[in-house]
Amino acid sequence: MREVHRLQDEWEGVRVGIEVTIDWDKVGCENPKDERCKQLIRTLLRELFDTIAEAMADNSGE
Repeated sequence: MREVHRLQDEWEGVRVGIEVTIDWDKVGCENPKDERCKQLIRTLLRELFDTIAEAMADNSGE
């Protein structure tokens, strides 16, 4: 089972779009509605977005 999430935002004329596909079979969650699976995905996505934000901040001086 796959689940796709699309996020878009714009700030001061800069538009950013991110698409995340969760392949539950690869994640290993037998029941995607299980609260533990949901919490794990939230944690992983938070870490991913933090990493992206840090990389963007590091490259903003170029």
